[in-house]
Amino acid sequence: MCVRNGQRYVESAVRSLLAQTFRDFELIVIDDGSTDDTPGILDQLAKADERVRIVHQEPRGIPASANHGLSLARGKYVARQDSDDLSHPDRLACEVEFLEANPRVVCVSGYVQMMDARSRVLTTLKVSTEHEQIEDEMLRGHCSIWHTMSMMRRDAMQQAGGYDENFPLAEDIELFLRLSEIGRVANLPRAIGKYRLHGGGVSETRRQQEQDLCRMAVEKASTRRGIASRFEAHQDWRPGADAASRLRFACQYGWWAFNSGHKSTAMIYGLKAIGIQPWSAAAWKLLVVALLKRPAAKSVTAKA
Repeated sequence: MCVRNGQRYVESAVRSLLAQTFRDFELIVIDDGSTDDTPGILDQLAKADERVRIVHQEPRGIPASANHGLSLARGKYVARQDSDDLSHPDRLACEVEFLEANPRVVCVSGYVQMMDARSRVLTTLKVSTEHEQIEDEMLRGHCSIWHTMSMMRRDAMQQAGGYDENFPLAEDIELFLRLSEIGRVANLPRAIGKYRLHGGGVSETRRQQEQDLCRMAVEKASTRRGIASRFEAHQDWRPGADAASRLRFACQYGWWAFNSGHKSTAMIYGLKAIGIQPWSAAAWKLLVVALLKRPAAKSVTAKA
């Protein structure tokens, strides 16, 4: 786990791992130059559980911090989790069992539940489970493996060379494309954790940088395979700072919640959408439907 200034969520993230039914693991947390209360929170967690190892360092960024953690890891497998997400109690047990039973698989993840900044569940996102489909989607720019819920064979990670530190963003798909050349990748057909969607929008510059680096990862992987690049992931997967983008995602989150049976959350997002653009017909439709209709719960098939 890598974290910088994560005081709001890091304790719950760590505790979700310490509560795992599979208990034979070490949790290496790289504190990447936090200036808030994160270092103190982590040190207290380490005092209470000897499985927790804390490394405090000057800011180096996620790929370099993740490589540092990998260099310290001693286990057969390496699992990743972001400092604001939550693992279900049997996540590690399920992933270890799968990797033990499938020696050709070098990386496994699974479905995730999407939650907002206040931990309200919005929906369960399904992803492809078989290697061929996952690889095909990644070669088109869709990262079909949830990095924050992934478990990898440590020897495969070392063979791949770890994270490419030239990718401060899109480092996950870049790594998974290289791992998929070493062995097979897979997803468990069930939710194994919760991924947190934050309320704020990212700048246009950062969104463009993410897309550019994702395209670069796909082009490099395509060149290694001797095939033409088929990058197609042009659509944003999280809101920008502009009102139109924030409105679109508020409505999307609201419909996710409604279709998953979470009426009250859907109403909240309907009101959020109206707050962004009071004259929006899409925002008012979401609110009215959430108020008057009964949802039929369903999950969503995802393309990141």
